[in-house]
Amino acid sequence: MMIGATSAFAAESLLVEKLPYAQAREVLIERGFKPYAMPGADECEAGNNKCFPELERCVHKRHWICNYTWRNDKSIYYLETRAQKEEPPVVDSFYCLLNCGKDPDTNAIANAAAIQLP
Repeated sequence: MMIGATSAFAAESLLVEKLPYAQAREVLIERGFKPYAMPGADECEAGNNKCFPELERCVHKRHWICNYTWRNDKSIYYLETRAQKEEPPVVDSFYCLLNCGKDPDTNAIANAAAIQLP
C-alpha cells in the first residue's frame, strides 16, 4: 500500500518490494534513506533475524508482520515486512507516513499518530 506516492517515490518502492529486508535496507541506504528509531519502539532480542535499529514493531498472527521506520529529508516512511517463523523478513510494502508532499491525505496517518520529528 502506497499513500500519496510521487513517481520518484513509487520508483523507490518498486526497488525494494519483495526483497529480503536486509537487502532492501542496503538499497535504501544507497538511495539516501536513513534508518530511524521511533520513540517507544519495540525492544529487540539478541539473535532475532528481524531485529534492526529501525524496527518499530513486530506482531505475530499467521506470520510475522514487522514495521521498520525510515527517513529521507523531512519525510518518514514505513517499510512493512512479512515472514514465516524463523525465515528472514521480506518487504511487503513501503509507504510514506509523514511530510509526504502536497496531498493532504498523505499525512492522515501521521496526524492521527502525532509523530514529531526531532
